[in-house]
Amino acid sequence: MTLKAVVRGVFDGRLTAADCRLLLCVRVTLALATALVARTSLPTARRIIVALRPAVLASRGTVHEQRILWALTAAERLSVGRGRCLARALAADALLDGAGGPHRLVIGVATEAPGTLRSHAWIERNGRVLLGGAQSASQYVPVVDWVSVQ
Repeated sequence: MTLKAVVRGVFDGRLTAADCRLLLCVRVTLALATALVARTSLPTARRIIVALRPAVLASRGTVHEQRILWALTAAERLSVGRGRCLARALAADALLDGAGGPHRLVIGVATEAPGTLRSHAWIERNGRVLLGGAQSASQYVPVVDWVSVQ
């Protein structure tokens, strides 16, 4: 979602101040997760995200899970580069709380052709994929499965 679209949404009454706050929090968290994925190891990136979760939860305010997923999708449109699913899953790991039970950050792999692997990251809760594509769990073999730390 572009800044122009946000401003238009505010003036049209489609976005509230709480929506704007959430979009800003999500965009900052997504940018941090993207930088961590690019500059650190995966365990270090997750450790930093988990350490920042209390501040992220306080910044986003009280928001329903579906609104967080909407904001992640909207803010992610501004991201550039490849491998965005891991940064988005790490950001979601920080933004989602335990209100609906613990969530899981899953990284899976699949073979496209002999000798090649592709990977994908997604978020699940109670056996349902919240972020990363509904078919992710059936298309990829999980190699990393982290339960959220509350």
